[in-house]
Amino acid sequence: MRSLRKRKVRFPLIMDDDRRIRRLDDLKKYGNPQKILSYYANGKLECWLRDRYYDKKADEIKNLEKNQDNLAEEIMKILGIESSVSNILLSQAEKQNEKKDRVRKLTDKKELIEQSDNFAFDDDEFNELMMDKSVEVIYLYSESGEVFHFKAINHPVKLIGYNYVTIDMDIFNFNDLKNEAVVIDNIKLTSDKLEKIKAITSDSDIIGNFEKVAIDADMCKNMIISGNDYLYLLNGRFKIDDILPTLDSDVTIIGVKDVTIDLEEYCFNDIKAKFENVTFTSEKLDKVKALTTDSNLVKNFEKVAIDADMCKNMIISGNEYLYLLKGKYKIDDILPSLDIDVTIVGIQGVNIDLEKYCFNEIKAKFENVIFTSEKLDKVKALTSDKKIIANFEKVILTDVELCHAMRKKEESLIYLYGEKFTVPLIGENKQIVRLGKTIVTLEQGKKYSEYQLRNISFLNTINYGNTLEIGDIICHGSYNDISLKWKVFSKDKYSISIIATEPLNSDIISRVCFYRDFQLKTILSSWYDRISEKEIKKAINVRLLNTSEYINYSNSGVFKDLIDMRINGEYYIENDRAVRLFHRTNHSIYPVLDFVTKQLY
Repeated sequence: MRSLRKRKVRFPLIMDDDRRIRRLDDLKKYGNPQKILSYYANGKLECWLRDRYYDKKADEIKNLEKNQDNLAEEIMKILGIESSVSNILLSQAEKQNEKKDRVRKLTDKKELIEQSDNFAFDDDEFNELMMDKSVEVIYLYSESGEVFHFKAINHPVKLIGYNYVTIDMDIFNFNDLKNEAVVIDNIKLTSDKLEKIKAITSDSDIIGNFEKVAIDADMCKNMIISGNDYLYLLNGRFKIDDILPTLDSDVTIIGVKDVTIDLEEYCFNDIKAKFENVTFTSEKLDKVKALTTDSNLVKNFEKVAIDADMCKNMIISGNEYLYLLKGKYKIDDILPSLDIDVTIVGIQGVNIDLEKYCFNEIKAKFENVIFTSEKLDKVKALTSDKKIIANFEKVILTDVELCHAMRKKEESLIYLYGEKFTVPLIGENKQIVRLGKTIVTLEQGKKYSEYQLRNISFLNTINYGNTLEIGDIICHGSYNDISLKWKVFSKDKYSISIIATEPLNSDIISRVCFYRDFQLKTILSSWYDRISEKEIKKAINVRLLNTSEYINYSNSGVFKDLIDMRINGEYYIENDRAVRLFHRTNHSIYPVLDFVTKQLY
């Protein structure tokens, strides 16, 4: 009987699609580069070639330097396969072989060995597989009690554990697993965060939503960045900048047990986030609490400025109402500009030095504040008149101040105090009052009538004597915002008469010449410095000239022939004869105002 020779079984190279390659031509046609490199890495490629008597190619592959840069490309070239591959694929193939060897040591089940690529032995391998949405099953193996951690849960997958595997849920919860259809098999789920939360609170709502709890500042900030619109913050002290990514983060933070947040330099209005069960603190808040027990102030402490710089910055930031902590301040140090519309309320003794400014120059409003300035102190030393003290900024002490005040449109009342002032003919609509024995003179070469034309009047200021001369034109009274002009046509030691330069109707005459508030003192003070208010009322007479009489007066210059229709007594209209005259006059009339006094100048 002829003896049989034992035949060697030639193994195929199996590709990813389970195609079994037995010939070199098929390898060139159907070979997968990564699988070929895998067979090279475990030595099977060389054996496969020798079994098929490709010893030369087997020797070439055996003699390749494993550290050369183009190793993968040389392997493909020896096999006659056109493919642009890199050593990265070769490195991956080596890792796959190493992993497969580890799996063989764990089990002899062929189906598990074939799925060795889906085994994870550490956190990096686990989360790399979790990020691959094509992976449907992941096998986890813990060799010495390692704990795996989720970094992402984003697709359905089954997790199977070997050798007491534990996964820390970290920021995820069971709902995340359920929502993504993640199946857990032979794995213990735990969470360091959950254990910490249980040690602090027994609140079932918080424990049930433990994934919403931040256990430190970094976790709080990262959870907000991840899109959480509400979360719990575990007990501790935190700085606002450490827990919020930005001040405009729209999130609700609920404190668990004792949570204290330092607002640092910020205030509630700066922060969009909402807080519950949280105690706030800050250097400013502590100072406010030390000064007052007013609950409204403490609650609105962010409205309190504790120094001049903070006050100015708060106004620049748009605060229209704020409190200023007690202390002494200069107006320039607390206001960005004088035209800022803001209300400042002093807390327990605020003293503000107005410096060179006056109240009229400052738009800001103040409450519970004491003002001081060098000028105010001087005015208080000069007079006890409350009206003047209240308007101390209107008191002029130098010629430079006077020029500045005369140019300012909003400055209508000016008090002069000093040895001597010369009033410049600038500006308009001014009323100048002398204080004390101050000597006041007009600008050289200027006449009082020129000041009158600008509506600049002097009260108790200048003894002009004969400075108001016949022919001078002055302004006195107005109708419909139009100033009325008058000409001086008669003057002696006892009287002075002025006549309107244009004919006026009875309505204007009634309002201007007889109205109870007719400011005759303005004109009389230009004539007599010593005349009293009572004497003024007795000194007024009104004469009315019709057009023809005015023309005769103008042509002849004879005053004594003028028709004299005097109204005796006070200057407002009570005389029936004058009333009848107004009503029966069919044409305009030139009123004449007579100022008569028994005093000699």
